[in-house]
Amino acid sequence: MGKYPELEDELKIDEQSGKPALVSYLCPAGHWTLGWGHNLEAHPDPAYPARAGTTCTIEQADAWLEADISEAEEAMLRRWPWMSALPRGVYLAILNMAFNMGVQTLSTFVNTLAAIKAHEYEAAAHHMEQSKWFAQVGNRARRIVAQVRRGE
Repeated sequence: MGKYPELEDELKIDEQSGKPALVSYLCPAGHWTLGWGHNLEAHPDPAYPARAGTTCTIEQADAWLEADISEAEEAMLRRWPWMSALPRGVYLAILNMAFNMGVQTLSTFVNTLAAIKAHEYEAAAHHMEQSKWFAQVGNRARRIVAQVRRGE
């Protein structure tokens, strides 16, 4: 387990219903993916080509998950250094979103981010519920919104 074991557990459910994809598949965005939502096109490696039939071990899937969380966190903090002072639960909720959609897409949540920066967690949760993301990702979104709303 890495730095955020509770986030890793959530992402394993969010990304693959608790079972890693050990054979590559096309994600909803059309990218070759493997493990716990690891994008093979964004992270080229000759040992794991971005194509049908690529396989990995569970150990490799877990290693990618830790690395992908770290990468999302670094990108998030580069863009919004103030997030490092957020309560842990809110921080992990936003990190889950950054992992899922990337920092560039997360940056379009202007009202949500402004409310979080102001520690107005109820308002942030409301803005999240009004987004297309909330309608698209189901239980993941409901859990993340509840986490932000609590302001933990």
